[in-house]
This record gives sequence, C-alpha cells and structure tokens, in this order.
Amino acid sequence: MVVVDLDECANNTRENCHVCHNTVGSYYCDCNSGYRLVRGIFCEGIASRCSVQHIIIIIIIIIIFIRSQLERYDDDKLPRRTAVQYK
Repeated sequence: MVVVDLDECANNTRENCHVCHNTVGSYYCDCNSGYRLVRGIFCEGIASRCSVQHIIIIIIIIIIFIRSQLERYDDDKLPRRTAVQYK
C-alpha cells in the first residue's frame, strides 16, 4: 500500500493563510507582521479588532478638545466686568 500525502498548501488553496507550511497529513499557517493567527487557519489584522473602539475614543477626545476651545473662546469674547469704585 502506498500512501500519498496531499499538499494542502498547493495552488494557494489556503488564501487566508499568509505562509502555508505543508506537513505529512496536514498543514499549518504563519502570519506576516501585524497579523495574528485565528483558529489556526487564517490571519487577522491585529488592529482590526480594536479599530472601532480606538476611533470612538479618538472622536470623544476631539469633541472634548473642541468644547474646551469653544468655552475658552467664549470667555475671551465676554465683556470684562471691572469693579466700580465709588467715592
């Protein structure tokens, strides 16, 4: 009996795997820098999971900054009240 190993990495059939390594009876994946291996079968961008949270935080910081600048601008434009001294 002759057993022939099937090359699971042949013809780029593992398209979600950046670097496919064929082994006897199986395969394993490696990911490029900036990606991580998920469930051992595909590469996911490290930032992709956190990107929505980061965008929301950045928007909140920008809103807080703009509001603080507007408050400062409004304070600068208000007429100054000076103490009136009566004699």
